[in-house]
Amino acid sequence: MIRDRNHGGSDSESDSGKSVTILCGEPINPGDMIFYYHEAFGARPIGERYATVVEINPDYRPKMLTLDNMDVLAHNYRIRRVKKNNNGILQDIPDAPSREIREFILKKGSLPGKKNRKSLLAQQLERAQKRFSDQYVQYAEKEGYPVDLVRNVYNSTLERADSTESEYETVNSKESEGTSISENEYMKLYSEKSKQRKALENMAAAGQKKQADDVNRDRTWGGGEHLPKGTMCTLTLTKDKAKLGIKDLPVQIVKLIYYKNSDSIRYQLCCKEGVLKGTYGRNELNEQAHLNPELMGINYQKMKVKDTITPSEAHEKYLDIGGKNKSCRCRTDCSKSKSCKCRKYGKLCNKYCHKREENLLCKLCVVSE
Repeated sequence: MIRDRNHGGSDSESDSGKSVTILCGEPINPGDMIFYYHEAFGARPIGERYATVVEINPDYRPKMLTLDNMDVLAHNYRIRRVKKNNNGILQDIPDAPSREIREFILKKGSLPGKKNRKSLLAQQLERAQKRFSDQYVQYAEKEGYPVDLVRNVYNSTLERADSTESEYETVNSKESEGTSISENEYMKLYSEKSKQRKALENMAAAGQKKQADDVNRDRTWGGGEHLPKGTMCTLTLTKDKAKLGIKDLPVQIVKLIYYKNSDSIRYQLCCKEGVLKGTYGRNELNEQAHLNPELMGINYQKMKVKDTITPSEAHEKYLDIGGKNKSCRCRTDCSKSKSCKCRKYGKLCNKYCHKREENLLCKLCVVSE
């Protein structure tokens, strides 16, 4: 039962003998500063606490007041209101008496930004960590250590502090600062990270150099990127030949011819039957990095360069081994199978091979760019 002090009556019991709460007429608002003794230490100097009211919930007796130091006070906790919040300005309240929370006039409410508000101890810890971080940044700049590693250590420390904020709030601020990492440990950490970073940078530089060497291999002319000598490709035949037989003819690049006037590159090719007559452009070739001359039966060293054949002649000879009747039924890698017909004849697999199903293991199939 609640009774206003202005209406008179007993402070502790009603006429019927039941206990009542006498309202003092003094309100508590979010933002007010209060004084109280922590229940773990009692009325001793070590238990004195000053805190700001963050949230008020008069309907929930076990947690009527929530404070900025993360303490929560029940309805029967004795406090003293020392400062009141007047439009964001704290004003002193001299000689304020100590009362139970339920005796104050309470109205449900909270401070703006309460959900994102950090406790006082967490703010103190964050400021201390920032001071240490600034000192180590200066030391790192002086000694030549990578500064970004210092900042990464500071940021990761803040993330750990946020995730375990409830643990930090139960420890005294002086004790938390006293457990900070020592300077020698920091310098050891920076030294190890610096060595790891240097090793990664050297690895990355070596990888970039290797990639540049691969790209620029045989690139002695400024006409643009090209396929190097010895590359295995398939030559795309004209439409009439593709309708009659094989669409792709396996060939090897044996010579690069540079035309400075037209700023272009042409390729001289050879197939299993001999050197092809004429030169061919990049758009007619489809690189097949998984093939090799031995697999396709190409041996340029034993060919007579002067005795050339046309693509039509090469197609007719290749058609004898590359037609529908010479298809295989392999389920594994044809390039390693001793029983594969395509590998035996030195030809590429076609759409009739593998029982007309896709074989992802086969390395005699044409790979499209």
